[in-house]
Amino acid sequence: MRSMIYAVAAVLLVLAMAVVHMLSSADAAGGSREGQRIGMAVAGDHTDDAYCQVSDWLSELD
Repeated sequence: MRSMIYAVAAVLLVLAMAVVHMLSSADAAGGSREGQRIGMAVAGDHTDDAYCQVSDWLSELD
């Protein structure tokens, strides 16, 4: 009985992680700077601020 509860909890956790991943991917694909930061933060990439600063700097050169 206890193993069944753990199995259900694991499945629910995986589903929740998939939903968060899909939502963050949709936000990042939208092209919004905030969406990109959310997507990278959820993915565990903490270099998003430096990336966004360099990207902004390069876009100003055009």
